[in-house]
Amino acid sequence: MQKDWLLLPAMWLALASIGWGAEPPFVPDLLIVRDGWKTSHADVRAVLEATASEFWSQTPDRKIPPIIVHPQGGPIVYFQRGPDQEYSVHLDTGERYWGQYVYQFSHELCHILCQYDRDPHGQKWFEESLCELASIDTLRRMGNNWKQTNLPKYLKDFAPHLTTYAADRIEKGQLDAEQTLARWYAVHRQELEETATNRELNTVVAVALLPLFEANPKAWRAVPYLNVATPKGPQTFVEYLSDWKQNCPEESQSVVDSIAEKFGLTLVPREAMLPLPVGRRSRGVVHKEI
Repeated sequence: MQKDWLLLPAMWLALASIGWGAEPPFVPDLLIVRDGWKTSHADVRAVLEATASEFWSQTPDRKIPPIIVHPQGGPIVYFQRGPDQEYSVHLDTGERYWGQYVYQFSHELCHILCQYDRDPHGQKWFEESLCELASIDTLRRMGNNWKQTNLPKYLKDFAPHLTTYAADRIEKGQLDAEQTLARWYAVHRQELEETATNRELNTVVAVALLPLFEANPKAWRAVPYLNVATPKGPQTFVEYLSDWKQNCPEESQSVVDSIAEKFGLTLVPREAMLPLPVGRRSRGVVHKEI
């Protein structure tokens, strides 16, 4: 199979040429796109590159290893890393279903941002919901940004379909007018913990949190700290969020508080949280270096 090696300087030039100016958004250092999409490899590369650029623009200080993208066998990002610590992302799309490319790839990029792992805390549903949120948020931003670029017309004309794709997901996840996320969570808590990848439930959480992240795009900067703690067993959602908050930089801790409030939960006050050196344990948790 052919490999496409996309070095960062080349991508910066390409993004500048399609209308994002001299200061391009952050993109992964290296993106390797396999063949087998049943459409133009160059178009697939352009869409995946644009998706990565849009997604990582919210956390421009994050550095990641290379990502290899395959057209089938997913959507999933494997736990096992390559010899150079590269990520292996498999999508489940092809041809010119550009909305699916954006939706699936941004979901898997969010798992990478979350520093996904196998920890047995029992709250994996929340990471899955954040990744659904990332898909919707990226689709909405790309639906706007593509209209303002110099992309080829056949791609530029697809921008409204990205917006529609996001709107469809939002409609599927809307709570009833009289319902709150806190009340909804109280009803569905056990189901969420038993099945982390219930996409119907994940979408409800994502849509409820979307306004928070759209109002404050810097909220994404809290996400890399989600899985810094390594619990030795199951946690309550309050414990899970409290560990996340404790490992966040001070400027991002209010984001976790705002999310907890949406669920009707109160976390340990920041002033009562003692900083933990790397490797020290608290509540049966090991804190990993980020």
